[in-house]
Amino acid sequence: MGADHAHFAWLLLTAVERMRLETALADAGYDSEDNHCLARDELGIRSLIPATCGRPGANGPTGHYRRLMGRRFKRGPEKKFYGQRWQAETVNSMIKRNLGSACRARTPTGRKKDMLLRAITHNVMILANL
Repeated sequence: MGADHAHFAWLLLTAVERMRLETALADAGYDSEDNHCLARDELGIRSLIPATCGRPGANGPTGHYRRLMGRRFKRGPEKKFYGQRWQAETVNSMIKRNLGSACRARTPTGRKKDMLLRAITHNVMILANL
């Protein structure tokens, strides 16, 4: 429980170690000016995180990148690109619904194997229904 924004830095840095990233899409739970600065200024990655956290009103979001997100999501182009997240959300939902949400492995290696098995099983299930 709690806000997700504190986990963004670790997630992004771990992902950058594994592959080259151009854009990072995250839901509003990861919204913070520090997260945008890390992605954009330090790592050179375009970040798309809706600026919905904080106090609503005339002042809107604080911080350069959060204000930028607020403006760009209202106009549409960023919102349209951000809308592609539904594909990943759909796959996550299908895996949880069909294969369960609990990971019973205790070690990092075991959890990785469990998730890999779930991904393979999910893909086989999709192919079997064709």
